[in-house]
Amino acid sequence: MMLGNKGFTLMEVLVVVAIIGLLAAIAVPNYIHALEQSRDEVCAANIQIVSVQVERYKLTNGELPEPGDEGLVDYLVDKNYLSQPVECPHQGDYSLDEQGQVVCDHE
Repeated sequence: MMLGNKGFTLMEVLVVVAIIGLLAAIAVPNYIHALEQSRDEVCAANIQIVSVQVERYKLTNGELPEPGDEGLVDYLVDKNYLSQPVECPHQGDYSLDEQGQVVCDHE
């Protein structure tokens, strides 16, 4: 309540701060979950992109790529199968498993 002075009372300020805190407590976990889900979707899309280029390499050369120490993505970039490197948003690396499928090691 205003008592003839210009400004807000301490109680009004505390109520506003409490409401903002409550909204933040609800919004932050939802934001974190959405961010994690979007990273997972980007990683899955990158796996699909690299998988298509591995299959293209296999059709052209008759065998799966053997990247050695440089990594699968860098190998495909060097061989011009990818125009630019794709990066896992979880800081993982893409590689081939025993069946020749592209996997990310962040999982």
